[in-house]
Amino acid sequence: MILENFRKSGGWAQFFMLVALAIIGAIIGSFISFFITIILTGNISSAIGLENQPYGLIQTNQIISVVFIFLLPAIGCAFLFSEKPQSYLKTQKPNSPIFWILTILFILAIQALVGVTSYYNEQLVLPESMAKIEEIMRSMAELNKSVMTTLLANDSTGGIILNLFVIAVMAAVVEEFFFRGCLQQIMIKITKNAHAGIWITAIIFSAIHFDIYGFIPRILLGAGLGYLFVWTVNIGYPVLAHFLNNAAVVLLQQVYYKTSELQENDFSWNNDLWYVIASVISIVIIDNKRKVYSSCGFFYTALLCFSD
Repeated sequence: MILENFRKSGGWAQFFMLVALAIIGAIIGSFISFFITIILTGNISSAIGLENQPYGLIQTNQIISVVFIFLLPAIGCAFLFSEKPQSYLKTQKPNSPIFWILTILFILAIQALVGVTSYYNEQLVLPESMAKIEEIMRSMAELNKSVMTTLLANDSTGGIILNLFVIAVMAAVVEEFFFRGCLQQIMIKITKNAHAGIWITAIIFSAIHFDIYGFIPRILLGAGLGYLFVWTVNIGYPVLAHFLNNAAVVLLQQVYYKTSELQENDFSWNNDLWYVIASVISIVIIDNKRKVYSSCGFFYTALLCFSD
């Protein structure tokens, strides 16, 4: 009877349930990480900051965090909102070779567009009246950068493999299940519009990373992942795209640049204009009607309108 009520509930009720489960998951995950850290290090201060934590413990706590905040709430909501949780999350085995190929091409093609938006997003300067807000945002961005630098510090073969698992595999699976598999479907149900649901979810997806200086490129990437999910009706393809995007960061930093310091975006219209143009015209998506379209970041919405 209770499950029946959940399955008949409206979009806002489902949204608040998802948020509640995520908050509960965050609290439980924090307690588990806190006690594991104290048990393994015997030091309360290590449970508060990253400075004194062993590398493996940092990775373990990262996994615990994302599983309890994102994965378990998404799975829980799938069971609450549908008689067939796997069908709700669209977890059927991806079996379209052309979709696999186009997903890989999509994530490669969008990099130049993400790069230029990242460059200009990083130049963001708020008015003097908002100096305090800018200071807070910069400190949060520095904290995120510090965490990533710490994770990428181990450039051994084992460290690279572990980073690929935590930063690429785990992040792709848990975030796509939560944002595309659950939140986006709820937002589409609330707004009764696929475009609105996709872009609202993309904004929330970007905001939850607490990095205002990467806000716009993450929205574009999130929208692209959202449309992949809508068109393919399969969570596997956005998971693959998300994995490739994150894996590229790990491999470029640790294998190509050979440093844990994240590279600054250095965009030049004179040198990089043609890469951006190529990115704009080469992002190819196949929708669930098997029609092929060319598009890029800002044209996603118009694209799907014409596909109908």
